[in-house]
Amino acid sequence: MSNILEKRLKRANAAREQAEKILENKSRELFLKNQELEDLNNRINSTLELKVSELKESEAQRFTLFQNSVMGTVLTLHGKILKANETFAQLLGYKLEDVIGLHIEDVSYKDDVESSITNTEALQEKQIGNFTMEKRYKRKNNTFFWANTHVSPVRDENGVIKYHLAIIENIHDKKIAEQKRAMLVHHLKEVNESLENFAHVVSHDLKSPLTGINTILNWLERYELDDEVKEFHEMMKAQVLKMYTLIDNVIAYSKVNSLQEQRQSFSITDLVDECIQFLVIPLHIKVELKGNFPTIIANKTKLQQVFSNLIDNAVRYINKEEGLITVTALEDDNYWIFKVKDNGKGIEQKYFSKIFAIFETADTKQQGTGIGLSLVKKIINQYQGTISVNSVVNEFTEFTFSFAKSATQ
Repeated sequence: MSNILEKRLKRANAAREQAEKILENKSRELFLKNQELEDLNNRINSTLELKVSELKESEAQRFTLFQNSVMGTVLTLHGKILKANETFAQLLGYKLEDVIGLHIEDVSYKDDVESSITNTEALQEKQIGNFTMEKRYKRKNNTFFWANTHVSPVRDENGVIKYHLAIIENIHDKKIAEQKRAMLVHHLKEVNESLENFAHVVSHDLKSPLTGINTILNWLERYELDDEVKEFHEMMKAQVLKMYTLIDNVIAYSKVNSLQEQRQSFSITDLVDECIQFLVIPLHIKVELKGNFPTIIANKTKLQQVFSNLIDNAVRYINKEEGLITVTALEDDNYWIFKVKDNGKGIEQKYFSKIFAIFETADTKQQGTGIGLSLVKKIINQYQGTISVNSVVNEFTEFTFSFAKSATQ
């Protein structure tokens, strides 16, 4: 009996030793496999980190190129500005850090927002690959500049949009020229036949000798002139240019009565916006609108001349580091009343009545022709209104003018 137990014990011990050897071998194999997997995982992670780093570096390099671009560059996502370059910030009058985080609606003219959203949604849905549009951007001083904006999506490897890249080209001067040309065509169409002969005499018979003089002056520039002769030469060219301007302004003044009353309904707020869009207003000058601006019925072109002339005058005579132009709307029972105020160099009281007379000006340097304000007064009088000025030298100038409600309904 003892022999049988002894044999069974030996077999059990042998089986246990065999099992322990198998377990030890399997554990060693499992450890080595785990080690191999860990090494492989580390290599994969290192490769991914390198690729991500290379991608980030590549994107950083690309945006560095955009940072130095003469055009505005903006990266947006869901309408929010993620990045922008200095050029874009300067166009808006902001510091670069103040632009980041703004929504594109914050810096866009209200009438252009819908088109931007529609085009962006089309990009999102892959209906179009990119788009280009002319739009107006709102600057920090509440003025606007026109731009040609090209927008393209930047997608990841799965086709998901990471951000939109916008390139902004400033075309403000071009749009001003187009608007002036359009206004000129509009004016020419409205000229009364009784003034056509007058316009011909002024533009042709008076400008012809001026053109001849200017041609001779340009011809003289081919020769070396001493300093004194150069000074006289520049004075003559300046006088020729002033005479050209004077003739053009006389024509404009004479046309006011001849403009047919093509009346239409329009908002004065929109009219002032349009005036601001087509004026060159430096970034250090801010424009503010105050009050409730009415919607009236009148000849839009005429009223545009009034507001454009007064705002442009304010811009030209502001001599402060921080300029401010305020356009205010008021009313009483019978009149729409408006004020255009600036913090410029002001007008001496002795000129208050003279500046509204044709060929009179408070400009001591004689840069103006003395027709602009007389033209403004003539248009205002046609709408049964009045205009006056109040000013303190080196503090402010404020023009107050009105249009009769009965004449604008």
